[in-house]
Amino acid sequence: QKIIIESGLDWSSICLYTPYSGTTLHKKLNAQKRLTHTNYPRDWALYNYTNVLYKPKIMTSQELTDFFINSSITFYSEKNVKKMLLRTIWNLKSLRKTYYLYLWIVNHWQSLKNFKVVKRFFILCQILYK
Repeated sequence: QKIIIESGLDWSSICLYTPYSGTTLHKKLNAQKRLTHTNYPRDWALYNYTNVLYKPKIMTSQELTDFFINSSITFYSEKNVKKMLLRTIWNLKSLRKTYYLYLWIVNHWQSLKNFKVVKRFFILCQILYK
């Protein structure tokens, strides 16, 4: 968590390995008998980068799920989103490019649109660019 936050990245997505059928990862985990959700097409809904679909080697599935959830809560906190937004404006040197990036981000992470800093930024950009 700390490494991602302190990395200086403008934005990052946190997701879990998703062993899609036909991929090298799927073949490897299948050969090791570590896949846990292989009832297709019923299980396809779980293949969305947010579910543990295999038996991890060094922890339980629940521990990995808990780590993923806690990391997401920390990384996508309002405080960190504010830092990333300001860093993005600084790095891109463009409110317009940052605005378009954050339109995409909010489309994918709906909860972020409720953050005051994101709301204020969108209002500013809508005034400037309409």
